[in-house]
Amino acid sequence: MTVSKLIGRGIYWCALRGKTLRGKIMLSRLERQTADARRINEETLMRILRHNADTELGREWKLDTIKSIRDFQEKIPYTEFMFYYDRIKRMVEGNETGLITNYPITFFAVTSGTTGDSKRIPVSKATKKRFADMGAFRLLAVMDRHYKKTTGKPFPCVKGFLTLETRKRKKWNNIGAVSTLAIKNVLCFTTVAFSSPPEIMQVSEKMDTKYLKTLFALAEHDLLYIAGAFMSTYVEIMRLIRDQWQMLVEDIRTGTINKSVQVSDAMREQLERRLKPDPERADLLKQEFEKGFDTPVIPRIWKSCSFISGIGSADFSIYADEMRKYAGDIPFDFGTYGASEGLFAVCFEPDNATFLMLPDSVFYEFLPVDPEDDNIYLIDELTPGKEYEMVVTNDAGLYRYRIKDVIRVVEYRGKCPVVAFSYRRNQLLNAVGEKTSEAAAQAAVRAFAEETGCPVDDFCFYIDMHDGEPCYAVVIEDHQGIGGADTDAFAEVLDRHLSEQNHAYGFERKNGSLGKLKLRLTNVPINTLYHDAKKEGGSSDNQLKPLHLANTEGKVKELENIIANG
Repeated sequence: MTVSKLIGRGIYWCALRGKTLRGKIMLSRLERQTADARRINEETLMRILRHNADTELGREWKLDTIKSIRDFQEKIPYTEFMFYYDRIKRMVEGNETGLITNYPITFFAVTSGTTGDSKRIPVSKATKKRFADMGAFRLLAVMDRHYKKTTGKPFPCVKGFLTLETRKRKKWNNIGAVSTLAIKNVLCFTTVAFSSPPEIMQVSEKMDTKYLKTLFALAEHDLLYIAGAFMSTYVEIMRLIRDQWQMLVEDIRTGTINKSVQVSDAMREQLERRLKPDPERADLLKQEFEKGFDTPVIPRIWKSCSFISGIGSADFSIYADEMRKYAGDIPFDFGTYGASEGLFAVCFEPDNATFLMLPDSVFYEFLPVDPEDDNIYLIDELTPGKEYEMVVTNDAGLYRYRIKDVIRVVEYRGKCPVVAFSYRRNQLLNAVGEKTSEAAAQAAVRAFAEETGCPVDDFCFYIDMHDGEPCYAVVIEDHQGIGGADTDAFAEVLDRHLSEQNHAYGFERKNGSLGKLKLRLTNVPINTLYHDAKKEGGSSDNQLKPLHLANTEGKVKELENIIANG
């Protein structure tokens, strides 16, 4: 190792320990806040209202006259994005300030557009910092605590596999995906901290970053963790290894990048200078991959891998289940729970897909999902076991904003709720009022797979109107290709399980409002190709969610095109 690399690694080690300490301080502070969550959350609201009273919207609403939560709820209506559309457009295009907030807006988060056109949500400087700090420092603190508990030592200074990426620009743009906020702070440590070289973390041209990131990760003899945005991304990477390991191993053996991989000649040459021939590593990988993927492969190829961090609950639980097959007993950290509108809660311990809410981040109100309960609840008034739609007020100038997220309260930690994400109200299949959530669809598919033995890699439901009456149709991805099975019998099994998971669906099936479910098996990698198409259109890989419910005509057409051309 060169002197410069030794110095770089030393600086990185010191920075790592410092950031881990900051993470511990942040978690300790949050632990103390749980005892007084209501007061802290109310103070958060009053601070936002005072600071934003002298804005265009603040004067219109007379925010300076609001002295209590009751005042706030009586005077301010619920809002959604279109209420702010014109003012946000003026902020983005005209660089106007003082319209909805006086807090410095340093970033506009582009939503992933899962239910329509993407939106640009203003993000304050403080919230941007909170995302970056909680995304990185919290993970280091949780990882260090677990590593010490299991080994008695602080975690070693070994590289990790960070799957996030961002687009390289002449200067940092203030518009992008929230998930990229943490990257800017760590790019200076890329060569000593992460398996991916800077050229494929800060991307400057069109290239197959998934293959290249996987190649450089496999070239590392050891990795400490895998981290990024979603468990679905890790599953796609593991499937790529499963299906293309011979090519990956040969590239590591020769220190070259296969000519079939999309990357320019100049970038290929630049990356190959970083990828040294390693026959010894190639032989070890070949030996392990030839054993197959029926037993956990990650501990076999990276002995020190001690943590896998990413969103893996609710919509992503099917991927967390598959990732467990590759990871074995390696702990999962389910990261943070947030959206473009704010960071709401954090995972406090490994292998626990629940989140402790942050009382000083935004002001929360909770609307019961139960139609017979029309009350509005605050942070300390929730009932464990019940579901609520969350309404937030943040420092970026969104007031009583309905983000459409539904959470389930698991328990209380002190006076602060621990929650699990359930579903989004605007991401439902709804033909005749049955309102099937992705959680219900996933549970039905999981039960179907257990009963039939059909290996489900992925799936997508949509509403089919071709026979004159609405019915559910589902495409199930099965890479093992058992398409000769009796799909009518399979459809009956899945229909039964979906009726059990969503009683409203079962009722509409029995009374004839919904026709028989249609099932199609395919070996086309549905969501991999869906993500590739979205990336071609300019979407960030860090924010692409799986397509499990094609609930618009456009999404159904995309699904059909993927299957037809896959």
